[in-house]
Amino acid sequence: MKERLAEILALRSVVDALQQEDLVQVLSEVTVLSDEYLPLLQFLMAPDNLTCLISTMLQEPTPTARATAAAARQPGDPPSYEKYATAFRAHWVLCGSGFSHQLLAAMTALKGEPRALIAQTLAELNSRDSMTLEAFARFIAAFMDQYSPLAFMALFDKNLRQQKTFLESLLLLVFYEPLRDVMVRMCNDLPGTSSEYEVETLVGISLLQLSPINPLQQINDRVSEKLHQRVAKDIETLQFSRMIFTCDLLTDLIHEKREGSLGFAMVTSLSESKSNAEQLIEAALRDLRQLPTSFANESHVLKVLNSLLQQNQCGCVTKAAFCRATAATHVGSKEGDDALTAACTEGSPHEDLPLVWQVFLSQLPTVLSFFSTETTSLQWRFNPTHVQLIYLMLPVLNVSCTVADTLIVRTKTLDTLLELITRFPEASIVHCAIARLFVVALEDSPFMFGKELPAFRSSTDPLRIHLLLGGALDFVLKSYGWTTVPDTTASEVKKPSPPPAFLDVAISLDQALTSAFAQSSQLFIGNSAFERWKVFRLEVLLPIQTLWEEQYQPPPAAETGPSPMLAAMLYGEGHDQPLEDIPTDTKHLRERKQSTDGIAPPTNSAKAVEIPVDTKQEEDSSARSDAQTKEEGPCVSVMQPTSSAATSAPVLQDVPTPLSALYNEEEKHMMLNVRDDDAVSSPPLALVIPAAVPQTI
Repeated sequence: MKERLAEILALRSVVDALQQEDLVQVLSEVTVLSDEYLPLLQFLMAPDNLTCLISTMLQEPTPTARATAAAARQPGDPPSYEKYATAFRAHWVLCGSGFSHQLLAAMTALKGEPRALIAQTLAELNSRDSMTLEAFARFIAAFMDQYSPLAFMALFDKNLRQQKTFLESLLLLVFYEPLRDVMVRMCNDLPGTSSEYEVETLVGISLLQLSPINPLQQINDRVSEKLHQRVAKDIETLQFSRMIFTCDLLTDLIHEKREGSLGFAMVTSLSESKSNAEQLIEAALRDLRQLPTSFANESHVLKVLNSLLQQNQCGCVTKAAFCRATAATHVGSKEGDDALTAACTEGSPHEDLPLVWQVFLSQLPTVLSFFSTETTSLQWRFNPTHVQLIYLMLPVLNVSCTVADTLIVRTKTLDTLLELITRFPEASIVHCAIARLFVVALEDSPFMFGKELPAFRSSTDPLRIHLLLGGALDFVLKSYGWTTVPDTTASEVKKPSPPPAFLDVAISLDQALTSAFAQSSQLFIGNSAFERWKVFRLEVLLPIQTLWEEQYQPPPAAETGPSPMLAAMLYGEGHDQPLEDIPTDTKHLRERKQSTDGIAPPTNSAKAVEIPVDTKQEEDSSARSDAQTKEEGPCVSVMQPTSSAATSAPVLQDVPTPLSALYNEEEKHMMLNVRDDDAVSSPPLALVIPAAVPQTI
């Protein structure tokens, strides 16, 4: 080995050494304590050799080498990477050998022309070769692991122009996923630049890459001609990958929210810059009009916009409810009316929302128009962008802003979405998205995506009252065939079976109705839909919820006792573990969102729902029911489940389980493992409405 090392050290430069096929094997045998280590390290640390290592590592194979490799390959042969042999050896020496740490340290100490050449090579890399980009990504990651992203940027000697060029080049190369990860790390760890121009340039490139085909002219003009030329010859598959990973990059930065970082500055620019916000929303509207195309089915601009809107909540709905209640003490006078109007319209917190929200609210009527039943594209089919648009309504509802709620009520958006469920009865993806909207709009503590969302709504805010007293409640009842209160003496008529999503919407409506009735029972007096709902709740919802609770199978708890084999050794054969030692799940009686996830497959429905009741027990039950009615009022007796309700429940195989489609397996697992301090605070489903409603004759 010593003779071979002497031969390598006798070579003129590291370029010649990298041509030796046994270089990796020979250098691997050199240890730090060997006599050959220092001479070899001095050879590799020479400024010219360090420069050659970088340039060789990032050098693509020549056309001649590619042609030679292609000609030598026979049909059926595995791919050969012989043409990358020299680049691989250079990468191994820099990042994987026993000399790597010292070589990276020596690189930080370079001065003069060698340092400038390395900085230029790194800043202007524009390769499309996956192996070259892999070596580039691994080199940057190794340097940042040893030092930091800030130390890596110091290689450019505080040359702001060169640093900007490097970040722009890296952003253009995010189509290769490992470089996307490098860019995320750079943006999160680098401090926010004081140069607004640099941030605006990066945001402009990002917006362009989100809409690579036929972008907005304003976005296209923001990117320099030099950068346009660098991507002009890219094929569509590469542009598509760049669009996807740019979307991932921005959404990661949005959710990371690392204050003071470069990524935070980019997100702030998207949120607070009027031009950026307008261009982002205009690009989203263009995608809604033009997609799907042969290039893309869904809009990645909408994904970024959705993530951006999720970061804020207004809460002026709750403030308006509080002010409305305060001003209600003066109702009946002109001053009281003026105070109520001022309380609900002036000084709303939505004025403090980021600029992107204010621009979006100004464009919200245009966004909601895509849900119109007159839209040709929604007459016979729906597009992936319609599903994205439905999910875009989640932050619109969760922001709890009176401006957004007013537009949703005025355009009857949620009523229209219920019609889409019946128009596309087999479209589970549409049903899932729409059901989630009603969960967010109606439930006090919506449990979504594995966590409880903060809800700044009141039980009688205008949007909820619109859904309860407007068409939504009546539409759900009609979907189940409840146009009138059924006559118990008439022959039973088979009810229609709507899509399962209606059951989830019905349960959300029931929770909102229970809460609203407890606060303002006078709103529902004499309401025909409410009278039908009381019976519908008793005969349909409560029996189904009872079946769900009976069939719920809690997830297996972690074993705390000894294994069966160890138990046999300790206690002997045939030993039974005491019941008190068996771990039990004490949290299986949760709210609807958790309790329906573990439903067992339906078996014998008739046996499951038909419960024989003794005649004497029936008489005692009737007596107790009559006494309770006299004490608590007629509404409680109507809403309280009875033994007859169990027999009138739908058969088990006909009971839809919407949450099995509403949540994926990961969400179910997360919801079933919520800690005690994260328990859902929504009211119990079987809560009896405490107030009495005068019976209509």
